[in-house]
Amino acid sequence: MREFLGRHSVFLLLFLSSAAVAAAAGPSLEATGSGFYGLSEVSGPFGRTNLSPLTTVDSTTGGLKVSLNANANHIEPLDASHSFQFAVTLAGQGHAAYGAFSGSFSFLLQAKPESATTQFSTIYNQGHSELFSHMKLTFSDSGIVTSSTLATGTPVTVRFIVVTRGGGSVSEPAGAHNTGDYSGADSSGYLNLLDLNSLVGVNGAPFFENQAVAFSLNSAIGHRIDFTAVYTINGVGYAGLDGQTPGSAPFYPNVQGQFDATAHVSCRVRLEFLSSPIPDITMGRIALCLRCSVTFPPAALSEPVIT
Repeated sequence: MREFLGRHSVFLLLFLSSAAVAAAAGPSLEATGSGFYGLSEVSGPFGRTNLSPLTTVDSTTGGLKVSLNANANHIEPLDASHSFQFAVTLAGQGHAAYGAFSGSFSFLLQAKPESATTQFSTIYNQGHSELFSHMKLTFSDSGIVTSSTLATGTPVTVRFIVVTRGGGSVSEPAGAHNTGDYSGADSSGYLNLLDLNSLVGVNGAPFFENQAVAFSLNSAIGHRIDFTAVYTINGVGYAGLDGQTPGSAPFYPNVQGQFDATAHVSCRVRLEFLSSPIPDITMGRIALCLRCSVTFPPAALSEPVIT
């Protein structure tokens, strides 16, 4: 066996295509959602209905699925021949499994027409359709750093690499509106890591869309590490009058939004000596990588590059 004085490195690769809770002991999954939609013939926070997430077990993967759906409309009559129509449709689904995140949604908001001319006057539409939708996906696990050759207490560094892919769009200017509402489609996440022996940890380490980022945790052989990953997908839109002056402020009669993200998580573990890498360290019952298989030898393990 080689002699080595110093710190070893363990690499765990997590590929997340397409984000604070305390690190939790033992394996757990969470897939939930929240938000609301609003349909109103006037401006302001009126006509709102909370979204009702539905969480089920995925019999194929053993993971959890969450669905966020909405389909509603509101008609405001003006006279016998004219009316303003407001509508929202939302179809969203997220999936959390050990080693995998995925999520997608699409929505359509309508507030139309911008104005209507009756036999008496022209009436401007000052109402709106709005949507705030959020999916939160979480998996947690715990593992013990073990080695067949290194003594208990030998310092090691556990390295987590997160690669995110995904994206979406909304068919109106993203960001804040003149009404104080905003629009956008995005995802983000964070990691919590905790060595339960030394109580050294990383809390709320963020990752974002289309990014490769690494997080390191100093540990030792025999130590237990808790690990939590959280991923959030957001879809927000606003259709209708964007301002206070009908006829001159922007008006969005139809707003569409979509977001798609998939997650593929793999794990490779290696012990890196100064001279050459040797596949030596494994970590707990699932290599601390959420029931992913540990592959040896860890050939070509390198920093991921997003193209």
